[in-house]
Amino acid sequence: MTGGIWFTAGVLITVLWVARRVAIGAVLRRDPAVSPRPGSPGAAAPPSALRVTVLVAAKDEEDNVEACVRSLLEQDYPNFRVVAIDDRSADRTAEILDRLARHHPDRLDVLHVRELPEGWFGKYHALHAGVQRADGDWLLFTDADCRFFSPAALSTAVAEAGRRRAELFSLTPALIIERAWEHVVQPVCAAILMLWFRPRRVNDPARSDAYANGAFLLITRACYDACGGHARVRDQTCEDMALARIAKASGRRISVARNEGVYGTRMYTTIREAWRGWSRIYFGALRTRTRIGLAIAFLCLFTLAPWASLMAASIGWWAAGAASTATTANTASTASVGWWPALVGIWAAACAAQLWSVARWYGLAGSRARWCFAYPVGGVFALGVLMDALLKAMGWTDTVWRGGRYRGGRQVLGVRE
Repeated sequence: MTGGIWFTAGVLITVLWVARRVAIGAVLRRDPAVSPRPGSPGAAAPPSALRVTVLVAAKDEEDNVEACVRSLLEQDYPNFRVVAIDDRSADRTAEILDRLARHHPDRLDVLHVRELPEGWFGKYHALHAGVQRADGDWLLFTDADCRFFSPAALSTAVAEAGRRRAELFSLTPALIIERAWEHVVQPVCAAILMLWFRPRRVNDPARSDAYANGAFLLITRACYDACGGHARVRDQTCEDMALARIAKASGRRISVARNEGVYGTRMYTTIREAWRGWSRIYFGALRTRTRIGLAIAFLCLFTLAPWASLMAASIGWWAAGAASTATTANTASTASVGWWPALVGIWAAACAAQLWSVARWYGLAGSRARWCFAYPVGGVFALGVLMDALLKAMGWTDTVWRGGRYRGGRQVLGVRE
């Protein structure tokens, strides 16, 4: 009986992974990515004359900020300005921004933030300060580690937001991946988040699902002000998600889409940064112990259990075979093998279906399909991160971000960001 139940579980998980692969294909056909390329969503529409203010906050980003700001200054949108905020940087970030501003005084405004008020996350306060200098009908919030791949990126996004009649429009990032560990970790962590926030549900005004990505958050100034801006979410762990929830709950139209050729980001440069960053994101996005616990259960059941079951079944079959060779009775030999061959077969099929499904996702996430074979390893990493996020949700650990330590949005242990 136990073998039969185990086998049935393998069949169900195999079917679910195959269905997942089919669903990904259906989504790609139904909801094509926003792209500056001719014929893509947003690309054919003429650029709006509405003014856009692009805001990017940078704290100790000397390795990234110049490439980011230059890619913004190269945009072909006819009516925009960039506000770059140096958020108490201790490296050359301020120097780099000031030099760029001298060369682009008509397009770049640099603001230097010297202090962080109590009760604020640093980035949110910096963006709040930058908005005070914004004069755009649209505000685009982005990050210093982003790169805009095309001069038409901003025109494409504004046109697509207009086509969707969205007041808050967000594009999910293409991950810029440079090292082996990033191929292992980043696609898995991103996939877990997207399972909870599916664009089709987010884009449906009748549903409460809300999502936005702070790396590319385009919002009308009227919607931003009506939602209370960053002042209202100053102590939230994920301000982008919080703004999206507030906007949708107040009846504003929000929309999210994949991007192809618009922009990308290299989120983290070390495994330690990735651990802390994804833990913060899961804690802020999933929000409750129940949802984080469900994510942990899903990861264990569908990602790790097939491999553990294949290993256990293989060991069981080997042990049964070894036992059978120690006996001379054929009937005893047959009985000892039992369900093991069938179990090895079905769990091998489950693992193969899993790899076949996630290979498609890896290509979409900025990696390459062959890295799908590292998916179980990335799953173990993601499980540890989710456990850390659960401890945060239970109030047992703090959020460490950008040199600061926070609990519930407040600076703690005498450490400021």
